[in-house]
Amino acid sequence: MINPQGKIMKAILCVMVSISIVANVLAAELNSVPVNQPVLGSTSSDRDQEILIGKLLTVSGMGKSLQRFPEQIISGFKQSTASNGITPEAQSEMLKIFTDAYPQDGFVNRVRDAMKKNYDEKRYARLLKLLSTPLSKHMTELESVEPSPVDLQNYLSQVAAQRLSADRILLIQKMDSITHDSEMLTKITISSIESNAMAIVDDCSDDAAKIKKIVREKQPEIEKATRSTTQVILAFTYRDVSDVDLSEYLKANEDKDNAWMQGFVRAAIEEQFSLGIEKETKGMRQFVQSHKPKKTMFAPKCSEQKPAKNEITAKQSSHKAQYQKPGTDIRECLRFEDSARVIACTEKFNATKM
Repeated sequence: MINPQGKIMKAILCVMVSISIVANVLAAELNSVPVNQPVLGSTSSDRDQEILIGKLLTVSGMGKSLQRFPEQIISGFKQSTASNGITPEAQSEMLKIFTDAYPQDGFVNRVRDAMKKNYDEKRYARLLKLLSTPLSKHMTELESVEPSPVDLQNYLSQVAAQRLSADRILLIQKMDSITHDSEMLTKITISSIESNAMAIVDDCSDDAAKIKKIVREKQPEIEKATRSTTQVILAFTYRDVSDVDLSEYLKANEDKDNAWMQGFVRAAIEEQFSLGIEKETKGMRQFVQSHKPKKTMFAPKCSEQKPAKNEITAKQSSHKAQYQKPGTDIRECLRFEDSARVIACTEKFNATKM
């Protein structure tokens, strides 16, 4: 079975660091996650469910991928703040926000609960058999191998010099369609970009409406970028697999029971990401507010004084000229997916826009 969680995380980190560089993938032993441990004190039926669900999580590779999600998110955050001028004290505060937003067992527990809710012994047993074929096991191993940056760059150079065949491209596109990786990653990316940007806007400005408008305008670009990134990852992952084996693997993954399970697994992952982004945004907003200059208790929340018309015209002219310069348009900040870089970029923009 195609393990979409591993590839989605690769693509998410790719966007967080640079849309052109694939991020670290999940690397842990299959038995590193105690996903098949029965719950103490549960009934025999409950224990049987726990065991079967645990086997599915392990054999499919989902268990280790989900367990590593929070670690990879934190790793992406640390990389993004390493060279953008954020003080160690501020980085420490922000790190706690991320740690609270994405708890270690959050994703695997969310998916396990979804599998319990949708428990179907016959379907799960059939899927376990499907996942245990030599081909499926081999593909699962490939999906969890961590590529080195050098290997990835060499592969991209190779593809640039000798393009993939039309048949291979169709197989990769079909795989992306089956897993819905691009679709899911786009949702997460857009939600994160908008939420992170909204965390630092001034309550008294109209930046919130501007940000939402910009995100809507850039959605096609984000969709195109994430689709391209996801398909490059897929091509790299299965680069040494023959078209025949890849076609056979795809047929197995078009199975109705697999599509059924992956549907509610994706929904559970999206739900956990949404909760994490919500907590992250709330924490970042509090962080930004706590670092702003304090107003006296008698100061109005927002100034009611409006600039004169000629002053507005002068400022608009100045802004127009300024925005035409590379790197001074606030939309430039939206190329970053993670909070720290969005905040640093947007604060730099806000410092010069008025």
